[in-house]
Amino acid sequence: MKKTAAERIKRIRDELKMTLEEFGAMLGVTKAAAHQWESGATKSIKPEILFLLQRKTGYSAEWVVTGSGPARIDTNPASSSAPQLGIADARGTYQSKEQLLIKQYRTLDPANQVRLHRIIDALASADKELSKTKRKKAR
Repeated sequence: MKKTAAERIKRIRDELKMTLEEFGAMLGVTKAAAHQWESGATKSIKPEILFLLQRKTGYSAEWVVTGSGPARIDTNPASSSAPQLGIADARGTYQSKEQLLIKQYRTLDPANQVRLHRIIDALASADKELSKTKRKKAR
């Protein structure tokens, strides 16, 4: 029996070991919205959410919606002949520490990549708040 999109979404969340709240937050929606996807109450999901899900987890948007094709997209740059794009300095090169971080990031499974995204987002937010505080004190 072919699984539904709701069942595939639940499978992804379960494999990532995320709560509905965490899953929704990762995709910029509420816990209730994520629950509606899993329950089948929502018949379609916005394409931008599906592509965000694909980028953050490695699960194919096409597979989530239709059940066709491979469940996972190829996230291993070594197996792809396409050039890998990323942010580089003005000369177009990465510093050695950046190269190491990118290499290590690409070895993580999607669940740990999501966790790392959360950590980085929290650090960036804290840094932004710290900068605001420093500017206020400088006045």
